[in-house]
Amino acid sequence: MPKKDQNVARPAGNESTGAHWEVAPGVPVAMNQAGAVLAARRAHDAVWPCMGHAMNTIPDGNAEQKFQELLTKLVTVPDWTEKQQLELEMARDISVEMLRCAESMRDGPSDLETCLILLKYAKVLDFVMSALASRRDIKPQTLRVIFKLAGLKVDEAYPG
Repeated sequence: MPKKDQNVARPAGNESTGAHWEVAPGVPVAMNQAGAVLAARRAHDAVWPCMGHAMNTIPDGNAEQKFQELLTKLVTVPDWTEKQQLELEMARDISVEMLRCAESMRDGPSDLETCLILLKYAKVLDFVMSALASRRDIKPQTLRVIFKLAGLKVDEAYPG
């Protein structure tokens, strides 16, 4: 419920002048809405300047070169070390195990233990994949401890 002194749209005028709504005495709703539209337009123009001024329509050889460099950078496949490839394979094995767990939960009764196992696997998978995605090196001992705590097997070819 609005307070007594709060600005709320109220009918104003009479039969002879025609009724209209006012937000505050003397400020019709339409004027208030027009002000909001104008303020929104000003904010838009401040963020997105006129395209005619922002774009250079004359081709620039430097821009083409920068675009080609960016495209090359995006398309190149990262060189994975043997250790990182093993980590990726182990992550794939975890995802297969998670799928097996999820299917057993779907086909039969899902108990708390299975849910917790699935959560452990998800956390380990998240750790490995985020480290690989950010190109951080995982210390072999750290990975072995994490896998042991989650009850997962580390690949025999993994160093450490």
